[in-house]
Amino acid sequence: MVEQRAPIRVFSPYLLVEESAGKIALSTDGMGSGWKTYSSTSTNGAFYYQCETDISGLVRQGKTLFPQYVTWSRWPINGWNFEGASGRASGDVFVGCYTTKQLIDNVQMHYQFVQKNDPNLGRLGSYNDLISYQWKQYATNLNSPTTLMLIDEDAFGTLDATAGEKLYHTFWVIFQSAENVTTGNAQIMSTVLDIGQAIDKEPKLEYIYRLKRSYEVDQE
Repeated sequence: MVEQRAPIRVFSPYLLVEESAGKIALSTDGMGSGWKTYSSTSTNGAFYYQCETDISGLVRQGKTLFPQYVTWSRWPINGWNFEGASGRASGDVFVGCYTTKQLIDNVQMHYQFVQKNDPNLGRLGSYNDLISYQWKQYATNLNSPTTLMLIDEDAFGTLDATAGEKLYHTFWVIFQSAENVTTGNAQIMSTVLDIGQAIDKEPKLEYIYRLKRSYEVDQE
């Protein structure tokens, strides 16, 4: 019998970046939040936060997790305050999140941060390993330079069932300025990812194959 459960909730912490030595960098106040730097230049700062959800208890019970949906709260970007030589700098902010069956590695990071939504999966050997991927793009508002407007977004994924012991989550943010920043900062408040879940005990043969695939993913 399929068992519907309360959604899995994943928390992404507050992020504060600022101009530091001519680059868009993690703020001293934000260093303890768990965010890490992928790249940092005078016009571009790329940052990521990774965490995991332990679902090993289901494996011990011989049960399978069937993701039902993945939603996230709107990531409130609390002010764009970067300035350049010409005054208030215009720019864009890209935010997104992967939920996967294995941890995203630097190959996938490269395609995400450098080539923007490139379909190359990097370490992920199959699209079935990509449970969910969501992203949004914000741009500075000409009528209010310190605020940003949502201008594009998309979401896709397989919601493929798993008999693995963990789900992995990679949140990422790219701050992109139209000119070299000379001072200022930007903030993104915390967000919550909800993953709807149904639990079921599959027929023995199907479960064995799913368990085998989960083991293979862990070894890749």
